[in-house]
Formats: sequence, C-alpha cells, structure tokens
Amino acid sequence: MPDFKKDDRALLKWYEFQLSKLPVDIRLNCIADKEMIQKSNANVVIIAMGSTPVQLDFGGTNHVCTADEILNGTEDSGENIVVVGGGLVGCETALWLRQQGKNVTIVESLPEILDGGKNMCFANYDMLKDLLVFNKVDVLINSSVKTVNETSVAVKTPSGEIEINADTVMVAVGYHAQHYLYDAMRDSGKIMYNIGDSLAVRNIMNTIWDANQVAREL
Repeated sequence: MPDFKKDDRALLKWYEFQLSKLPVDIRLNCIADKEMIQKSNANVVIIAMGSTPVQLDFGGTNHVCTADEILNGTEDSGENIVVVGGGLVGCETALWLRQQGKNVTIVESLPEILDGGKNMCFANYDMLKDLLVFNKVDVLINSSVKTVNETSVAVKTPSGEIEINADTVMVAVGYHAQHYLYDAMRDSGKIMYNIGDSLAVRNIMNTIWDANQVAREL
C-alpha cells in the first residue's frame, strides 16, 4: 500500500480493533456460496464481495499485470512502467511507483486523467494531479496503447505514434462488480442487500456509507 495511504491503513486497524470488542462471528478462509447461505439461519444477508480488476490481453509479451497485483505484492514491477489507464487507481499507483525512483508513463484515452475529478473530493483531485507533476510522472492523454512488444510499448497519441521503453505494463482500466452471488440469492426468500463495490464500483467513502445506511435500517 502506498505510504500516502496511511490514513486508510489506520482506518482498517480501527475496524479490526472495534470488531474484536464486539460479539461478531468472523470466519476467515471460508467461502460463502448459495448452498451455505441457504442452510444458515440468517434471515438477512448482506453481500459485500467487492470487485475484480478488468484484464486486458496484450498478446503475452512483456510483463503485463494489474495495479492490484503490484499493490498486493503478487507481482513485481520493473524500472520502466507504462500504466494503461489514468483513473484513481492508475494515478495513485503510478505516483507510488515513481516515488520509488521508477520511470512511469500513464496512458489515458480520455482528455483528462482522473475523469476530471468526478466522484472524488476536489481537494484530493487537485493534490494528486499536482503530485504527479511534481514527481515528474509522464502523462499521455487522448492516447491509447497500440501494441505491446517485448521491451517497449507503441502508443498512439494526438501528435503521432511513439514508442516507450517498458519492462512492465500495468493495467488499471477499471473493475467488474462481483454481484453474481447476490443475483443467485435474490429468490432465496431471505432479505437481501448488495453493498459496496459489488453494487457499483466506487471508492472507500461510498462503501462505508452503504454499509452504515444498511446497518442503521436493519
């Protein structure tokens, strides 16, 4: 997790501590499926399964991975990284990698990164844009990856095609909401709620608000 996410780390620790003080049955390493939930005595079921990153197929060349894999430590990045997607996850991870001394280029198909600040605090939007400039992260807007080669990436830009040296291609083009269990359970006869990213992919603030609203209404 990037160093500038220290408040998020503190929030997670706070939730862990608060849950440890409450009579909440937490089962780790346990898969919840339709059969298991049907057999339970629960009359209310809250689905909060999150989301999974969108994958792109670049033909098996170079080192292609998702931002999640780099952030989770399941994949290592090289020294020259092309980030495909200039949304919040792409920009934050690009900044973090650049702060480690790596060469980073963001390729964004839209006219603006971070979707112009939609659905995020404007102060955070301004700060993140300024930090990318301050840390000298290269940003290509109105651009798209044309081909991924073994040691480089060909990018189509408004001024023509360019080739960027790359030993890592990090994909950050969005997420798929994981609502399949909710869909399968809708005719179960139980009261069902679907919250967080499994309802709609957004950010941590919206997820917490979803959960708070449902809990208050139960």
